[in-house]
Formats: sequence, structure tokens, C-alpha cells
Amino acid sequence: MMLRSLPKLSIIFSSINNSRFLANASQCFISSFSTTPASTVKFRVTARVPIRCMPTSPISSQTTAEDQVQQVKLLTSTDDNYGGVIVELDQLMDSTTFVSILRASILHWKQLVLVVRENSGLFQGTGVWKFPTGVVDQGEDICVAAVREVKEETGVDSEFLEVLAFRQSHNSFFEKSDLFFLCMLRPLSSEIQVQRLEIESAQWMPFVEYTAQPFIQKSDLLKYINDICLAKINGRYSGYTPVSTLSNFTEQQFYLYLNAGALKRFNS
Repeated sequence: MMLRSLPKLSIIFSSINNSRFLANASQCFISSFSTTPASTVKFRVTARVPIRCMPTSPISSQTTAEDQVQQVKLLTSTDDNYGGVIVELDQLMDSTTFVSILRASILHWKQLVLVVRENSGLFQGTGVWKFPTGVVDQGEDICVAAVREVKEETGVDSEFLEVLAFRQSHNSFFEKSDLFFLCMLRPLSSEIQVQRLEIESAQWMPFVEYTAQPFIQKSDLLKYINDICLAKINGRYSGYTPVSTLSNFTEQQFYLYLNAGALKRFNS
């Protein structure tokens, strides 16, 4: 199977739901580097600079969401003649950083998504593989809730990147209006540990296999989500990055979600 690398920033897609204090189902779209029998990645590395081993410290809890987005990098690669890719390194990096970037790059090459089967709710017993879902807690930021829900349901650690889209609906749960957010996350781990209370099973699935499910094909909302994800994968769609800022009226910190790439180009 030919596995092609994906351009730039399209490592994890996730979506979460948000309401004022109550939120209904959210969804998560994630790419992983875990291996499957039907899909393998072969790569060859040509190092122009040495890879150093040095101690590194974890990202500080004070690191902002926009800083984390800027830290996401992928290895530049070209397809070879054997179903793999050739990677050339042209900058100095320590071994820990290299492993992290390599992991993220493999996620792109394999194009897998994290999906679950629920053992409760509307999807119980349907056999449908869907993205992890959840709710936003009172006072919780969208970017924090997305990461938390993925971790709770699947055990996978992730890092928030962008809001790709949102949908507004009315008279939803508890007769409240609802905001549904489609978000992109970057996986920091791949091992799955299912939360048995709500989830029957979980796995990394090729995106094309996920989209081929009859239920997905019949849903207008999910078909739009698929198109957005594919556009993002192909580098033709930009989402909204959370930027930490302060209000003029209170000292409370909040996030403004904006198209950071377009804004940077405008200001350059």
C-alpha cells in the first residue's frame, strides 16, 4: 500500500462540544503512528547534521496553546520507489526532539484516526465506529476539554492545535442551544486504554475506512466534517488557533480563536 506524507499541520483532528454550562456530544478525529497489518511505513533518513543526545525538560504548564502549535514540526520527505519515504535532516536537534518529530511525521504518513464504539447512548449496539465524544465542563476551555475527553475515553495523550469548524443547533439537550466544535489535536501517545464505563472498544483506523461506513455516508454533518478534514490534510484549509489574552473589564485570562497563519501573513 502506498502511504503518502501529509503536508504541514494536520496531525490530529478532534472535535468537542460546547454549551454554556451543559454540552452534548463532542467528536474527536485523531491520527496516530501505531502499526496495522494492512498498512506499514518504511523510511530512510539521510542526516546532514548530527543528532545529539541531551536532557530535556517537560513543557512548562505555563506554555500557551499558541506556543504549542508553533512547536509542531514535521520531517520533510519525498516518496521512494518502494512504498516508503526518504527523509533528509538539515538542522541540528537532540534525540528526544527527533523522536517526537518523527512520531508526528509517521502519523501523517499513515493517516489513521482514533475511533471508538460506545456501549451506551444512541450508538450502543450499532457497531458504528465514531470519534470520541464528551462534554465541556462549566468554566472549562474548549482546548482543554478536547484533550481531557480524548484522554478519559481512550487513554491517549494529545495536544490541542486548532478549531476547524463549529455547528450551532437549538432545542438540544435540556432544551438548550448547543455549539459543536470540530477540533484538531496532535497525539503525544498511541497506546489505547479504553474507559469501559462508556466505551466498548477503540482502535486506530485508516481514515478512508472510517469514512466508508454507511452511517457516516448518510450523515450530512459527518460528510462535511470529512471534507474539512481532507482539505486540512491537503493543506487547503486553515483552522483557528487559541491565543491567550486578557479582557479590558476583568483580569481573567481567556482564549481568542483566530486564523494565526493568515494573520501572520497579513502582518509580515
